[in-house]
Amino acid sequence: MWLLNNLLQRRRQKKKFKTEPVSHDILEKTLLNFIKLKESEVMNVLLEIYSTKENQALQLGFKEPWINMERVDKIESLILIEKDIVSLRKELCNEYMQMSKGKL
Repeated sequence: MWLLNNLLQRRRQKKKFKTEPVSHDILEKTLLNFIKLKESEVMNVLLEIYSTKENQALQLGFKEPWINMERVDKIESLILIEKDIVSLRKELCNEYMQMSKGKL
């Protein structure tokens, strides 16, 4: 997951160095290969987070593989999810701070 985030961040920056004209092409091909590998993996859906049109609050749905997991595996999965959420929150806060500094 960190590799995908790292590649996406580099892709967003779109830096073009004069000394490395091919570096962008290599990065693009690596990212496409990574996405193809992710799509070919077999994945189990453990949790669903959704909201309905009537109620905008987020709701959590547990799937059968989650129910059948052992307690230790559930805890480890929740820790990983929490780490991803924290990193996304930091990114959003940084973007918001940059936007607010630009408006002032």
